[in-house]
Amino acid sequence: LKDGPSHSGNYDPTLTSQPRRPADEAAPILQPATGRPEQGEAMKNTTPTTLRAAIYARVSTADQTCENQLLELHRYIAARGWTAVDYVDHGVSGAKDSRPALDRLLVDARRRRFDVLVVWRLDRLGRNLRHLVTLLEDVQALGIAFVSLAEGIDATTPAGKLQMHILAAIAEFERARIAERVRAGLARARAQGQRLGRRPRWVSDDDLCRVAHL
Repeated sequence: LKDGPSHSGNYDPTLTSQPRRPADEAAPILQPATGRPEQGEAMKNTTPTTLRAAIYARVSTADQTCENQLLELHRYIAARGWTAVDYVDHGVSGAKDSRPALDRLLVDARRRRFDVLVVWRLDRLGRNLRHLVTLLEDVQALGIAFVSLAEGIDATTPAGKLQMHILAAIAEFERARIAERVRAGLARARAQGQRLGRRPRWVSDDDLCRVAHL
């Protein structure tokens, strides 16, 4: 028997003009258009946001150098794929709350000019526990992460965020203890009959006469 259109029933002449598909060739499967890009295409068009890091380094004396700190910090920043800006205090004690580079860093933090603060060690940021914990709490309130290489604190991770919450709790406890000691001191002074506040200024009549014509 030869291949050809069947003559049984109604004959459709259009069937003779359609080429036959080879047996081993599968028919294409048409998928409905969804109007959304494929998953691979969407991933190609999505670029991760690069974090902006602020590096803070400090040495206490002028004859010391921050090169060792900066070298390790920049190596860490490069490994994380971040961009960095340096804030360096030369010859400034960590016991001081106000330092030139640290003050500029805090101003830029309030202006949201960086996303994460990176230090070599916690004592580079401050040696005063009260100031250090308060500073970290302020940075956290601004939505800025914190990383300390020596102590292994990385607030860009859930474990690091937990450490920051613990430091914030310590800061709150320290403030409460200070307020408690102040109130206790004032109560003791009142009980001893001491006058609180500034001494009253007494001006004599002679002093008033000397300045009456002014």
